[in-house]
Amino acid sequence: CARWLEEIAQLTVSAVLWSGSLLKIIPYGDAALSANDASWNPNLTWQYDLGDSHFLDFGGGSDPVLLTRADPAEMTNWLGIEYMDSTNGYDQQVLPVWDQGLIDQYGIRNEPSVQAHEFTNPTSATISAQLQLQRKAYVRNRYKFKLGWRYSLLEPMDIVLLNDAALGLSGAAVRIVQIDEDDNGELTIIAEEIP
Repeated sequence: CARWLEEIAQLTVSAVLWSGSLLKIIPYGDAALSANDASWNPNLTWQYDLGDSHFLDFGGGSDPVLLTRADPAEMTNWLGIEYMDSTNGYDQQVLPVWDQGLIDQYGIRNEPSVQAHEFTNPTSATISAQLQLQRKAYVRNRYKFKLGWRYSLLEPMDIVLLNDAALGLSGAAVRIVQIDEDDNGELTIIAEEIP
């Protein structure tokens, strides 16, 4: 079951998380979508506007917000997705997607094809592949910071605004991807940029 949920999350570019007693699947998408008489609107409401007075110190005199930036030259810019083509007797087809601008700058950076036999048409497979590629290519910055127990209602996938003069952040929207609570109730949060 866990593998199946993980696969759904990968193909829909979503995160799976527990919220109290509910299992949630929340897409990373930031644009409204509609098709087949269904529509989806993202929740981009931020929960807190955080500044230096809100962060707890990591110790050692370091900045309260730590930045990790991935090298754009190492990011994936070519991705293949393997789907079952219903118009061709459900034959396996590999559909490639790529970012020509990144390829021109850094050369081809690919990874093994993603198996997506759940898709039976090239339109759905293309949308999934393009969303996966955009996430792999453009989500480069991760932020780590600590907050006190009064922010304990935050969950992964919530959006907060970061303000940190040392990093040049002023109302930068970030999405929480991990929260670790220590014995004192302090929260170590890892968040990623929302391009």
